[in-house]
Amino acid sequence: MITFNFTKKSIIELPATPSGQQIEYGDTTVIGLRIRVGASGIKSFCVARRRDGKFIRVTLGRFPEMTIEVARMKALEALGEVAVTRRNPNERRREDEGRAITLRAALDEYKKSRAGRIKKSTADQYERLLSNFSGDWLETPLASIDRASVEARHVAITAGGVWFGSEPQRGDLRAGVASGEFKWSVFLD
Repeated sequence: MITFNFTKKSIIELPATPSGQQIEYGDTTVIGLRIRVGASGIKSFCVARRRDGKFIRVTLGRFPEMTIEVARMKALEALGEVAVTRRNPNERRREDEGRAITLRAALDEYKKSRAGRIKKSTADQYERLLSNFSGDWLETPLASIDRASVEARHVAITAGGVWFGSEPQRGDLRAGVASGEFKWSVFLD
């Protein structure tokens, strides 16, 4: 790997690589900071480090949108995180993205993964029920919906105190609960 002091001029002058290849160049100022050049001529900053026998590469951003100074700063942050936590920053990022998945995104992904295995009417029913009884949770991350919240919502639904839809899909729930006729099975067919 060729190393040199990254400057705007020197990075601009880097040639595109042959088709299907990428070449990395290292920075002499921040050890571990690299710039990858692809066949299309796109240049991206990344950090490459070996830790506990594993190779870690973290993409930081594209040049020239990301300046060399910002890339060096982000590289030092990433390298510091690896040194302190001994973890790959990509794993933390994936965990953070997983914690940010909303109820709506989870429902959409579930319906997509079950396409062809559940009826359209069943998928529509899932959508209606969640919209009607948990409409305020649809944009809430799943990680923040805990057991206590679900139990409290269940009590409110059976008492007839929660409704987010425009009009009931299956009659008056409060009447069914009051008379003892309410059964969750009507929603699970």
